[in-house]
Amino acid sequence: MSTAKRIVAFALALCFTFVIASCINDTNTNEAEGTTTPTTTTTPTTTNHTTAQTSEQTTPSTTTVATTTSSDDGNFILICGHPHYHTAPKLTTDQNGNPSQAFIKGLKGYTLKIHNPWGNYASGTELYEAAAYVEIEVEKEFGVNIVVSGMYEGYTETVAAAIVSGRCDADIYRVEDVNYYGFLRQNYMTNLNKAMSTSGVDMRLTWFNQEARTFFNVNGGQYAWAEDDLEPYVILYNKDMIKKAGLADPAALAEKRQWTWEVMESYAKKLSSNNVIGLSCHTDYNDFYASMVISGGGALVPAIPGAVKTNIDSTAARNALNTLSVWTKNSVLNILDENVPRDTLLKKFASGELAMFLASGITQIGSPKDTNEFTVGVAPFPTPKAGQIYVTQKQIKYAEFIPAPKATDAAKILFIRNEIYRLASRFKDRDIQLKYRNILRLNSLEMKCLANLKFNNNEYKSYVNLIAYAERQNAEIKTEDIVNKVVKEGKDAQWAIDTYGLQLEQEYLSAWKDYIITAK
Repeated sequence: MSTAKRIVAFALALCFTFVIASCINDTNTNEAEGTTTPTTTTTPTTTNHTTAQTSEQTTPSTTTVATTTSSDDGNFILICGHPHYHTAPKLTTDQNGNPSQAFIKGLKGYTLKIHNPWGNYASGTELYEAAAYVEIEVEKEFGVNIVVSGMYEGYTETVAAAIVSGRCDADIYRVEDVNYYGFLRQNYMTNLNKAMSTSGVDMRLTWFNQEARTFFNVNGGQYAWAEDDLEPYVILYNKDMIKKAGLADPAALAEKRQWTWEVMESYAKKLSSNNVIGLSCHTDYNDFYASMVISGGGALVPAIPGAVKTNIDSTAARNALNTLSVWTKNSVLNILDENVPRDTLLKKFASGELAMFLASGITQIGSPKDTNEFTVGVAPFPTPKAGQIYVTQKQIKYAEFIPAPKATDAAKILFIRNEIYRLASRFKDRDIQLKYRNILRLNSLEMKCLANLKFNNNEYKSYVNLIAYAERQNAEIKTEDIVNKVVKEGKDAQWAIDTYGLQLEQEYLSAWKDYIITAK
């Protein structure tokens, strides 16, 4: 166990001691007053991890400080706001009864090494501690060690060299979307089929992203995965500007399914001035285009069994590109030079020079103080027409995989990783509040909207944009080339698709001729 985790574990022990002391004091008070109310003190059986491993008790604790969560298997509790196993975990098993008890016992002493160069929380923050508590619980439950490390220079090249040499310094690496195709062709990634069978891990479980599960299942083998805790693309807006302009709140309109492309277009025009950009995007036109296609019920690269293909010629793709063309020509959408740092756009939003923009990773906009005290609004990307279900774009920038030299231990690796996901997923509502409370008010309409988009609640949906995984880095033509013909060169949208769409389709056929998506 790392030094940082030991510190977190020590804090947990102090917290637990305080809980027990508080419960004892409450009990003594009841006895002194002669009440007949049953005591609700926490016993070692429900909170002590070592005892829980051998206990068969499944009745939830009734203490007011260690309450059960909405877990579907009912064996987790919260102590001081952090998750713990309430009883020995009910493991996910396949139809053959895996994992076996022998497999579980064989985990003891294993050290799982995860390289997560882009996703670690800063040490000492509440989110870091929340993640550490989950790892500590898994470590204690199965007698394993979990080590998570961060970035080093030349990450992709270093990982590739380690795999080729057979001397991997981690059990789980991450591959960036643009490098996935190359890693697949070089056989850098372990086929996980045997590991899933032995460990009982089923990637159809809710904490795995299903578009990723499908797309990364190639020629009958599962080669990579992604957790479903992905950031949705949302429309961020300055609520003060919206209100002063006499416009209805976008999030409120979304709840009524009245937040449409046409409405957002009219808002952008009304909010634009010499000093204010009405509508922009934190990345580029391609992301905005993908969001338009997805919100219209399409997908530029569908995650379905069969050949990997582009849907650039679909009705949704054509309608989106035509609308994007009109919006850019009429200055409805104004995207800064793509070489401008992302922070520049965020600063413009914070200073009141930008009214609305498409963004993901919204925690980077800072605190309300940084935004001159105005309230940040959050709405889904609008739909083409009123009454439609909102579907937002998500991206998997980095997928996880087990390197080929680690294939022998793949079942252990996958099992422990799955347990981390499984335990963490039970507390997603808490974690989203920890993550966004510096930006959005708790229990606000904005927080509710973000949670709905993030977790596909209340008929809010999402779809992963897989273009970067599907297109070769050195391809002669990509989807972005067609988009740029329209937004940068002023070409007609239908002409661009008719002229270059077939060439793009041929590129996909050439790149993926040896592969087929085979997920069930």
